Amino acid sequence: MEEYERYQLDLIVSEYRSKGYVIEVESQLPGISSRFDAVARKESEGKMVLVELVNPNLSEGQIAVRRRAIAETASLFPNALVDFRYIDTKNSAFLEFNKRDDDFRYQQFTDLLKARFPVFNKKPKYASRQMLSLWVGYACLLRGFGRFCNHPDSETASILDLYNSFLRKGGLVPAELTDDAVNHDLFQMYEVVVAATQGAIVDVKYVKQLRGHYQSLRKQAKNYSKNGMPGDKMRW
Repeated sequence: MEEYERYQLDLIVSEYRSKGYVIEVESQLPGISSRFDAVARKESEGKMVLVELVNPNLSEGQIAVRRRAIAETASLFPNALVDFRYIDTKNSAFLEFNKRDDDFRYQQFTDLLKARFPVFNKKPKYASRQMLSLWVGYACLLRGFGRFCNHPDSETASILDLYNSFLRKGGLVPAELTDDAVNHDLFQMYEVVVAATQGAIVDVKYVKQLRGHYQSLRKQAKNYSKNGMPGDKMRW
């Protein structure tokens, strides 16, 4: 399971627990051969909900396995409900509109390293706008950094998957591990950004958190652009 899917599942678990359910992750029911992403129960009301994450990357074989599991469960637990949660990991909109050439991406990367950092406005009414602006800068800088490091998926992977790839290889250190002022990880920041696009009233504290992530990325990218990556090149 990708880190982003795991984070989404954690949010779903919290959602069901807040409603009084007892929930088990990657649970297998008696008499059922397959596992579900999560099973939520509320014994006092006789309720059981099967939680399944769905994304476009599922193969026909994986879909067939899930169908069989749901059919088996329906025969043994006819009152069980199924909660499908769609996780779009392909970022189709990004791929459709991502019209760029490599020279432009590299120029964008170097420009972002030199640019003056956005001014922080403490007024709450500007928080959502600042979040969106910071996220665009962060995303473009990370993709440019990916190109600088010859990452094969720098222009196709989601930002969270690209970020995770760098973490796994040791190419980046999370801001929350190096900056005492940052205590929300990038996955939480992504959720706030998505909320801002939906018209949510965003707390100014999240702007400061995302600034910390942006500053951390830029500092590390600057260092690597001057001194090179550890071991000269990253092997993906």
